Amino acid sequence: MFLCDYFLNDVFRRELLRVLNRGEAVNALKRAIYTGRIASHQAKQSEEMQAVADALSLLANIVMAWNTAQMQQVLDHWAQRRGGRVPPELIGRSHRLERRASTCVGYSESRSSTGPPA
Repeated sequence: MFLCDYFLNDVFRRELLRVLNRGEAVNALKRAIYTGRIASHQAKQSEEMQAVADALSLLANIVMAWNTAQMQQVLDHWAQRRGGRVPPELIGRSHRLERRASTCVGYSESRSSTGPPA
């Protein structure tokens, strides 16, 4: 069924490729953040490896949240100078961090003070 959808449904295929590309971008960011090596004594312990992976994910999430906040400031400034909202075609596939905030144990609901809920 999946292969039928993949080959016959262009919208499904584009969305799948977009999600895969986003995952690859996150992995590239993690590689850019952590360029060192993991010590051999750490690599033997699954708890240590999990701690390193979790710390790397946390740092990547911090970078992505900061990036999103900076992009939102630019869009808000642009909208104020132009007297309205930024046209959606100029934004592309960028999304605000509106409703969900990552926590150590999952997601918590929150609302941004700018714009409608997602």
